[in-house]
Amino acid sequence: MFRSDVPTIIEVNHNLSLEEMFEESKCNKGNLDYVLRHFSSVDGVGVDKLEAVLFFSERSVRTDQVLQCIRKGDLVNPWREARIEHLLAFHSRCPLMCQQVMIVALGSVVGGSIRGVPCLLGDDSFEGILPITLDDENGWEPPYSFLAVRNLKVM
Repeated sequence: MFRSDVPTIIEVNHNLSLEEMFEESKCNKGNLDYVLRHFSSVDGVGVDKLEAVLFFSERSVRTDQVLQCIRKGDLVNPWREARIEHLLAFHSRCPLMCQQVMIVALGSVVGGSIRGVPCLLGDDSFEGILPITLDDENGWEPPYSFLAVRNLKVM
């Protein structure tokens, strides 16, 4: 797997509801009801400044391989899989990125009979967050990428 070279600084305001975060991100609200029903919990307090990067592969990868790659990327200031609030903050900083790759947040998993994760994607006709089935057996095919975040290093 590969990691994007330059991190993007994102800011997550945990004082906002998920609906308010959606509004701030300028993400398409076409499926907002579904997103709020399944990905409604947002962890944290206050405002976090984080570094965000994309991990991607040129071949099919399993979820456990992606998580292992993200978590071992830096042992001093470790990366962790992004949640939906990170995905929205990333979209507000890099709104055109979802037209190039599909961006998955593996840290927000909706349960039930079918497990799913939020995926930010777009093209000329649609841009927004859709639930993608978490398929641990068959893996993820390109052009999926995986958003990871970590605490912003203070120099």
